[in-house]
Amino acid sequence: MLTRMAIPHCRFRKGGLLRRGPSFSLLQRKGLEGGELRKYRVAIARCQRVAAYSDINLLPLWYKDSPINWQFKVMETLRIIAQLIVGLGILNVWLVRFRSKTPYRAGDSSNMKEEFAAYGLPGTVMWMVCVIKVAAAVALLTGISVPQLVFPSATILAILMLVAIAMHIKVKDPATKSLPASVVLLLSLLLAFSS
Repeated sequence: MLTRMAIPHCRFRKGGLLRRGPSFSLLQRKGLEGGELRKYRVAIARCQRVAAYSDINLLPLWYKDSPINWQFKVMETLRIIAQLIVGLGILNVWLVRFRSKTPYRAGDSSNMKEEFAAYGLPGTVMWMVCVIKVAAAVALLTGISVPQLVFPSATILAILMLVAIAMHIKVKDPATKSLPASVVLLLSLLLAFSS
């Protein structure tokens, strides 16, 4: 593990390394010789060795030297909360409440099969939508650790939510029945545009 003592003249930032400290020529101008100059050369060489591994993701070692932008942290936290709401909400609807009656089902449907029948869609479409939504929700939750997954999964969910709202309009449901789809659509669009 890297410590402050191991690399005294390096400063780390997420995604890369910033080299900090005196250059060789500046040290020589200051009159450093022998052991002191060798100590700085070793420290800078260690910085360069770590810099060769640019894929290593290190958080700041010295928090006082690298100011943390609190607004970025707040936005990052809100993004993660939105991912949790959307991902867990989709998984709840499609895995936990698949056979349950909810006030948001189309017409007088008491489960998901009846809801798709009310839309005039066959059972195979329901299973395709189920697989796509569950996969996108899992990808969105995985996107907390792997940010590259957020954009495609949020975009897929936004498109599916647009179709869900259109289906509610097609069967002339009241606007309250499309409220969950509208909320998920809004959060998915925010996630897609913020990633």
